Amino acid sequence: MPSAPGLPLVGTSLSVLAAGQKLHLYVDERHRTLGPVYREKMGPVTAVFLSDPSSMRKIFSMEGKYPHHFVPEAWLLYNEKFQCKRGLLFMEGEEWLKYRRVMNKYLLKNDISRELNGVYMSVVEHLVERLKMNCGNVIANLEHELYRHSVSFILATLMGSSYITEMKYLDKEIDKLATIFSTIFETSAQVSRFPAKLTSALSLPVWNRFVAAVDASLNSSKNMLSLMAGRCAEDGLYIKLLNEGIEEDIMRSLIVDLMLAAGDTTAYATQWALYLLGKDKEVQEKLVGDIDGSLTKGVIKETLRMYPSAIFISRILPQPTTILGFPVSAGELILLSLYTSGRSKENFPEPEKFWPERWGRTKNGFIGVNDINAYLPFALGVRSCVGRKIAETQMSQTIFKVSMILCTNMIEKYSYFLDLQQKLL
Repeated sequence: MPSAPGLPLVGTSLSVLAAGQKLHLYVDERHRTLGPVYREKMGPVTAVFLSDPSSMRKIFSMEGKYPHHFVPEAWLLYNEKFQCKRGLLFMEGEEWLKYRRVMNKYLLKNDISRELNGVYMSVVEHLVERLKMNCGNVIANLEHELYRHSVSFILATLMGSSYITEMKYLDKEIDKLATIFSTIFETSAQVSRFPAKLTSALSLPVWNRFVAAVDASLNSSKNMLSLMAGRCAEDGLYIKLLNEGIEEDIMRSLIVDLMLAAGDTTAYATQWALYLLGKDKEVQEKLVGDIDGSLTKGVIKETLRMYPSAIFISRILPQPTTILGFPVSAGELILLSLYTSGRSKENFPEPEKFWPERWGRTKNGFIGVNDINAYLPFALGVRSCVGRKIAETQMSQTIFKVSMILCTNMIEKYSYFLDLQQKLL
């Protein structure tokens, strides 16, 4: 298998550090040089990077009953040092399967988002009213507003129909959570560039900032649970999980991690969607008449193709296999390069073009998609994103409604602001 050249012991870790937050561009360039599959030693971690669509799908078919994925060292060390019980992202084996099945029951199979559609619409209208106060001006705090919105959406899922009347009561805590959650993305990305045990042992600022951010997010999330505990309706996820007889500490862990995951990824994806719309007046105008929602869905898919919330999906297979003719050992870390597969002209004609209409259906597939296996924003298989339907509902309702009230020149100004920030990469 092709391998990235590196130094003895440290491998390519210095190059990875230099790439910083643009690791996806670094890996994309490696794929251009070495091909759709290659191996790279990054200090203590060796990984196989894969961008071939058919092979990526094959990985999910081989992941076994208890799919094992990579969890950043800093998070594992934090949980160990502070004896912190965490949710689905950190669970493995039988424990993971037990609680994943419970969450599947309400979030995927029965799809609670359909039952709560009216509640979600109220949450979106609340966001619209807040944004209307800025119409005609740059919304410099749009990132914060979208974080607030993501927190509200997940709280609506947990509380059900009662959230509409309790929203004002929880407003200050929602604002606090949104501020704290936004720091998790930054501090987690920063600390991941260094060996976690070393940064912890030396009590480096990058580790201390990470610990402070995680402490604050977990404490604030638990406080929110206390505030809403006696205010939830029967149609909300909180009561449904309570009726499953789940132990209190486990239930708290499941809900807190669901809030953390949803607050970050969906807020960023929505920002990218608004950024792309802000650069394309034609799509903005078409979106106004999107009664059946097909173009809105295309906007979401196109956004996640170009700017996937998870740049890489990790899997560690339980048995050896071959990828494109090259052997891969059992237990070896495999990283699926979603950014590279989504920007490949072999998979998507004119890959750098924002073209929501490419997702229009034809007899043989889609108008502008050569290989649908290259599009995996929520992963596949039993360990795919459990909150996928909630995220899709949130993005579709939000993008459609917000695009109706944000005047074009404001979106253009925001696009410029976001382009300078480059925070989403």
